[in-house]
Amino acid sequence: MPARTLPVLLLFVLYVSCELTAAGAARGGRGRGRTRGRRPKRPDETRWEGDGGGTLINHAASNDVQEALVFSRDIYEGEVTEDAPVGSLVLTLSASQTGNEGSNQDITYQIKKRKSEKTTPPFSVDAQTGDIRTLRALDFELQNEYTMLGYAGVQGNSKLKTKTKITIRVLNVDDVPLRFTQDRYEAYIDENTIGKVNNSVELAQGDSEVVFTLRESVPMYGIDMFRIHPGTGEVFTITPLDREEFACFTLVVVANTRKQSAQTQLDVHVNDLNDNPPTFPHHVMTFSIYENARCWLPLNATDKDIGDNAIVKYGIAWGGSRSFMIEEDTGVIRNIRRIDYERQKIFRLVVNAFSGNLFGYTRVVIRVIDTNDNPPILNDFQVIYNALPESLSGAELTRVPAQDVDRAGTLRYGIVPGRSRWNNLVKVDEVTGIISLSKRQAKKVRTKVVTDITFYVTDGVHGAQASCLLELTPVSIEMMANGVSVNILNVTGDNFLRSSRLHALRDALAQSLNSHANQLVIFNLQEVARDGYPLLNVSFSARDLDNKFLSREYILSTIYFERKRIEAMSGLPILPAEDDVCILESCNDLQRCVPKKILSQISSAFAHSRGDLITFRGVHPAVEQTCECPDIYSFNNCSSVVDFCESQPCSNGGTCEGTDGGYTCICPRHFAGDNCQIDFTGGRCFEGACKHGGQCLDLAEGGFTCDCMPGYDGQQCEMTSRYFPAGSYMTFPTLHQRSMMRISLNFSTEIRNGLLLYVSRYSQVNDLLAIEIIDTQIAFSFAVGKMTMRVMAGTPGGVSDLKWHLVELVYRDKMVEVMLDSCDRNEEGEILSNFPCVAYATQALDVSTWFLDVNTPLLVGSIPANQEEERILNRDFIGCIRDVRIDNKVLDFADSLTESGTEPGCPYY
Repeated sequence: MPARTLPVLLLFVLYVSCELTAAGAARGGRGRGRTRGRRPKRPDETRWEGDGGGTLINHAASNDVQEALVFSRDIYEGEVTEDAPVGSLVLTLSASQTGNEGSNQDITYQIKKRKSEKTTPPFSVDAQTGDIRTLRALDFELQNEYTMLGYAGVQGNSKLKTKTKITIRVLNVDDVPLRFTQDRYEAYIDENTIGKVNNSVELAQGDSEVVFTLRESVPMYGIDMFRIHPGTGEVFTITPLDREEFACFTLVVVANTRKQSAQTQLDVHVNDLNDNPPTFPHHVMTFSIYENARCWLPLNATDKDIGDNAIVKYGIAWGGSRSFMIEEDTGVIRNIRRIDYERQKIFRLVVNAFSGNLFGYTRVVIRVIDTNDNPPILNDFQVIYNALPESLSGAELTRVPAQDVDRAGTLRYGIVPGRSRWNNLVKVDEVTGIISLSKRQAKKVRTKVVTDITFYVTDGVHGAQASCLLELTPVSIEMMANGVSVNILNVTGDNFLRSSRLHALRDALAQSLNSHANQLVIFNLQEVARDGYPLLNVSFSARDLDNKFLSREYILSTIYFERKRIEAMSGLPILPAEDDVCILESCNDLQRCVPKKILSQISSAFAHSRGDLITFRGVHPAVEQTCECPDIYSFNNCSSVVDFCESQPCSNGGTCEGTDGGYTCICPRHFAGDNCQIDFTGGRCFEGACKHGGQCLDLAEGGFTCDCMPGYDGQQCEMTSRYFPAGSYMTFPTLHQRSMMRISLNFSTEIRNGLLLYVSRYSQVNDLLAIEIIDTQIAFSFAVGKMTMRVMAGTPGGVSDLKWHLVELVYRDKMVEVMLDSCDRNEEGEILSNFPCVAYATQALDVSTWFLDVNTPLLVGSIPANQEEERILNRDFIGCIRDVRIDNKVLDFADSLTESGTEPGCPYY
């Protein structure tokens, strides 16, 4: 090397050393770097330099690119409480490369204790993420601060690395400030509920012995409606909240320890529930509209609820369904047909506003304003008139259905002379057009009369005439007493008359009842509305082939079981009518409603303006209700029960039990009779001791026995068992109005699902009682009102095992207990089965009805194939049923009203 180059080289070395020293001083001595330099021999040769701050720099051959590994902080400091669990995250190391973007994923981390530290720090670092976590339990009293060195390097490059200083302080738990995780919390709870709100306050850190309290609230009375758990800080309500009264409560929550206190704010928002029905501005709303014009009548119901709960839907509950519709979403009433003043001048509607299951209503009166636009019209018409015989003479039948073209015009009416013997049966008023029966000729009417009479009308200039077909029927008291009613669904009286459906229904009923069509008289039509749909009530009576009236029970039972056949023949959907005014149970306390018939003449008129104009006038007995106390209650406003068992009416050790009808006796073995008075061991034969042809035999040793006919196996030759093939059934008289009863039966089957017993109402709405097998377990369904309840009782392995099983149920005041197989118990009375062999239910929501009020025949076995019932799951039963008891009295299968396909005894069980 030339001598003149040495000074230059020395100057360069001194310069680099000075730069390194200056850089180290600038970093406060936190790190130091060492460099080893040599003169490069090739342009791509790499050399490393330290920057004095824990950073190592890679100088490439090119002066424009340098690589370095750098920590995000020069010094890392962290804190951790001494009670932190092992594995708790304290802090995270983070380093990055400069000059070589995208290679940070190759960085690894490690920590080492400083040489001055005597013990290894209780921490570990994740080589890939840099997370520093506690390695073992900490103790502030042993050591409250740890210092160590952190290193970062690049995999595959041992020269590219860096380090930093780490300080971790251990905090004494008693010195941690008490504070909540938030300054303000949001919580929510549904109105009308009691319980915990769905969010509570939470402490960030602090003494574990904390007591939470509520200091104040907005509004002030809220402090009395909330409570807080002193140990957990859970907030809950003690009384229901009403969002419409106050939507948000602000509570001040305080946390106290022995040394500290902290507080936060909890806003409890009350979630809206749909608990307010819509309301209309007026109970009666009156509108006036012009005939022949489109009407737009706005109804505006409001709801105190909010959001979706405040959405109001509208519907017409009664009246006007043939002329008006209401927009479901807006409540605007529109006419759906031309409104004619001469046909109807006023409409009365009941409009409901719905919000979920809640509704309000208003009465709407729509008055029609005449515009005088109709020409005079007189079409052929028909009059069907029914009346009591004594009211025929001089009775008004109808008015000649002539329509005047001008309100100022004056019409005159008359009868065109004819040759019929009954042409003088009626007369017409010249001015009013009222058609009435002649007093003289009406006295001659004893049976139904059908005749044609021609009427004319004139306004002085123009005239018109039309034929009237008159059907006149004298309705006797006996006819009404034996009459029944059916409901025709979705059919108006107008459509029923003009479409010849009256004759179709009359023929179908006569054929099903084995009566002649001329002997079946429809003597009343009454149009009503149910759930916004038209419903026509048709009253009629029928005679058999011997001209004797058929009983109401026979007619109703036949219609119930032959309904599908009648519907197919008549084309009309029908149901036996719910004509019992007592179904609403309007009597007070424990009084029973008793329907009373009062004979009266009530007219119903239906007419149609196109084609044949038909007028129907009917007669039916009015039904009134009276409230009476049953025999089992005192007459002091039905306030107490008469204890018929107090007189001990049951003899021979019988047990007396009260029933709706008074009492029943549960007799010991070998005793029978209403009062257990029949003694089979000590008594002697007497008339009627053995039923159904059974022979009574006196025994030599005393007492007697019954030798029964095949199939009769009861103690007194009752038929107590019956085999039910698929689809078979038996019917018995209905249970009527009950507030309490006891039912039990034994059955054996191998089917998994079936129906054992069923009774309801003819309309299949409201009251119901049914015992089913559902998935090999027993289900009891009942309804008192419109709500149906179902309870289940089971046994291990189920009941579908061809073994005999006993079902017992006790019903009293809308409460029911169902027991299967007497629920085997141990000596302590505990139920041995894991299955719920006893089930209880109470129907408490529908408070307007109390009595189980059914009217269909009591059905044992399957439901007839032509009947529908959506409230139960099963229709059929295959198996054997025996020992059916109602209020502890045997149900004699031999006394059934109807038997369809069953077999006596239980030969296979």
